[in-house]
Amino acid sequence: MACKRPSKGMKQECAPAPKATKKGAAKKGAAKKAPPTRAAPPRAKAAGTAGREAPRTRVPAAGAPAVGPGAPAPSFRLSDHEGKPVSSADLAGRLRVLFPRPRADAPGCPAETFAFREASAARRAAGTAVFGVSPDRPAGQARFRARHGVTFRLLCDADRALAEAYGVWKTKSTHGKIFLGVERSTLLVDASGVVRRAWRKVKAPGHADEVLAAAPA
Repeated sequence: MACKRPSKGMKQECAPAPKATKKGAAKKGAAKKAPPTRAAPPRAKAAGTAGREAPRTRVPAAGAPAVGPGAPAPSFRLSDHEGKPVSSADLAGRLRVLFPRPRADAPGCPAETFAFREASAARRAAGTAVFGVSPDRPAGQARFRARHGVTFRLLCDADRALAEAYGVWKTKSTHGKIFLGVERSTLLVDASGVVRRAWRKVKAPGHADEVLAAAPA
């Protein structure tokens, strides 16, 4: 109530306070309580997408099919660890062993190279040419060869020409990652240039002895 200040000798008179209107009360209540937010309706699917599977990981294309026994060995021309050219034409009339590998210091590659180093001395004396092949550059091959006392030549297949021609450039998978790389392999090529034996997905222990035992005397 609103009261008027009384004059001397008169009682204080109070007037009733004005009532709040419905309109004012509504505004006051609206300020205190915000209306609930309405969720946006879901977006409509694009036409023609219903029932489609999620896109799959694209698998890279591998090289040529693997060269097997009885097939002519593809010709090649590469540089060795010293940068000197080596070609299949230079090796005509000689038995040769080619063992492509992912790279010189990849897991398993040193062990495989060491095994050929130990097992191939007698075969090289008999005229068998042994070559390790990897995408490494000449400088990297030379460091690896000097560090580990490798006695045969290492060939540099930086552009993957030999790997693709011999069918050892393959689709590989590691920890869910799909990529292209050199499949560890060994090829025994006879003096007439025909593949005599081929080993795929090679494991190093005992492999060099098996390869050289298969080489004709």
